[in-house]
Amino acid sequence: MQIKVVLYATFREKLPPEARGRTTLELPEGSRIADVLERLDIRVAAQCAVNGELERDRTRQLKDQDEVRIFRSAGGGGGALVLLNRRPTHQARRSQKLMLSM
Repeated sequence: MQIKVVLYATFREKLPPEARGRTTLELPEGSRIADVLERLDIRVAAQCAVNGELERDRTRQLKDQDEVRIFRSAGGGGGALVLLNRRPTHQARRSQKLMLSM
């Protein structure tokens, strides 16, 4: 199955620069979030969202064409909301640009 992956901040370094933090992984049926993290060699604390919803359970089983976003926790928790918002407000877009430029 194919899983779309979007990496933020320092996690983007796991991919070549031209990927711009985005890739598609081919994983066996029944793969879980933990398998994505392992495939990308992410061994530090990370927040994950599946299809726009924050997911803390690393054993969650993924489905073909799911999108997994991986990012570091932001102080105060506001960063996660910015990254998950599908239609960000002007202020959220500005915040997201600032976060991604770090």
